[in-house]
This record gives sequence, C-alpha cells and structure tokens, in this order.
Amino acid sequence: MFDVKQRNHQPRWATYRDWSLQHGSDIIYVSVFGEPMVILNSLQATNELLEKRSSNYSDRPQHASDVHGKRSHERGLGPRPYEILRQLKTASKDLSSVFRPERFVKEEGKELPPPHPERFAFGFGRRVCPGKSLADNSAWILIAYLLSTFDMKKALDQDGQEVDPEVEYNDGLVSHPSYFRCRFIPRPEKASELISAK
Repeated sequence: MFDVKQRNHQPRWATYRDWSLQHGSDIIYVSVFGEPMVILNSLQATNELLEKRSSNYSDRPQHASDVHGKRSHERGLGPRPYEILRQLKTASKDLSSVFRPERFVKEEGKELPPPHPERFAFGFGRRVCPGKSLADNSAWILIAYLLSTFDMKKALDQDGQEVDPEVEYNDGLVSHPSYFRCRFIPRPEKASELISAK
C-alpha cells in the first residue's frame, strides 16, 4: 500500500528529471494503473520522436496527392508539383482534338450544360469532397438569413451622407475584394425577434 509519509514532495518535473538521470535516457516509459505513459525529458528527444519518427509509426493514411506525387516522381515523370498540376488540367479540360460528341450531347440529342468551375474546388471522381452539398447549403442558408433579417446599406460619412465603397482587390494567390465599410440594419419587429432568438 502507498504510504502518505513516503510520498515524494518535489515537483513532477523534478521527479521526471531524476528518473532520466537515474536511467540514462531522455525517454522514459511508465505504466500507471495499466495506462502507458511516455515521458520526454528534453527538447532534442521531443523533436526526434514527434517530428522525425512519428510518421513512421503513425496509422494515419498518407495524403493521396502526396502518395501520387511520390509515385510519379519515382517513375520519372517529372517533379511532384508538375505531375499534380498536370492531373488537375486533365480533370478539368477534355482534349479538344478528340471527337467525342457524348461530351456535349445526351442520348436524346439535348445539349449538356458545361461543368461549373466552382465544382473543381471540391475535387473530382472518387476523391470528390463528401461535404460538397453541406457547404453549398450552409452558404445559402447564411445568405438567406442575412437578407431576410437585415437591410444592407452604404456606410455614412461625418455629415451623414452615404459613401460609395471603393472597389479594390487584394494581391495574392486567390484574389478577392478588399474590406470596405457598410451598415447592417436590423429590419423592424419580426426580424429583430429572429435575430435575438438566434
């Protein structure tokens, strides 16, 4: 049985340091009531185990594009980024030199609508994102909620006159409009009740 008088009164980190010095290792394995616990007593041991070796023992699957890129690189098809970009181009553009009427016409003779470019963000084929419908529906619900409960108007200057926003776009990998000032005014009565209910 454990005797309270024999309890070690020094901090835990000091106990772990003593164990490390006693056993000559920065990594200590302890089983506490049947629960395994690994104690890392130095920054070097932590970096070695968590950064360099953890992927060797991890059961998490590797990223699909990473595996594909490695295989392509090993086959000598060029560096990884080139191979991945080539696959995206293949998935989004059909060869225009090949005659395939089924790309544009259904069996009944009606034209197919062109694929929407927004769909490419969710992936292709078997690797398509399973949350595509959830993302679309969530965005539409948010937009409908904002439009039904708020009047959106231009910002006001010091004199109370409306100011036209300056249309500017940021520079970056994905260009989008820069922030601008505006007003969200709750619509009367029922809209205010809806807002306070959320």
